[in-house]
Formats: sequence, C-alpha cells, structure tokens
Amino acid sequence: MAIRAAFKAVTDGKQVAILVPTTILALQHYKTFSDRLAQFKLNIEYVNRFKSAKEKKEIFENTKQGKVDILIGTQPWLSADLKFRGPRPAGH
Repeated sequence: MAIRAAFKAVTDGKQVAILVPTTILALQHYKTFSDRLAQFKLNIEYVNRFKSAKEKKEIFENTKQGKVDILIGTQPWLSADLKFRGPRPAGH
C-alpha cells in the first residue's frame, strides 16, 4: 500500500519521505521500493546511520534540488539540513 501511495504522489509531482523506526528497516524498504518501482526510473534514496556525512550531504542536496523522488530514512535525518524542493505542477 505504501509503495502505491508513494508512486501516486511522485506521479502527481511531489517528493515522498518515508520515516522508518530502524536502520535495518530503512535499507529493507529502500530495496523493496527500488525493486518494485525499477521500471519507472524513479530516484529512490535512503539515509541511515551507516551513510557517511558526505553521502548524507549529497543526498540532502539532491533532495533539495528535486532530484530525489522518494527518500527513506530513520528519525535522525529529520534535521535542518534536509529540505525538499517546492511544489511543482503534476506531470513535470
């Protein structure tokens, strides 16, 4: 259900954030979303404590620029460093 809802939101021009409670679950969801949505060429990323500061910074910058469609992660990534792009019209 969450995958379908995320896909619908992305096709409507929005970015999606999936908050999960554990580091392992972030990676599992990332793999599941990536596998299920592979044919649609979406940019799906995940952030957890095992990502380096450099990797997180790059993911956050890509998210801000609208290059990340779905971001999956644990609570610590909810920080002032993470910004999403503003809304864009559907179909773009």
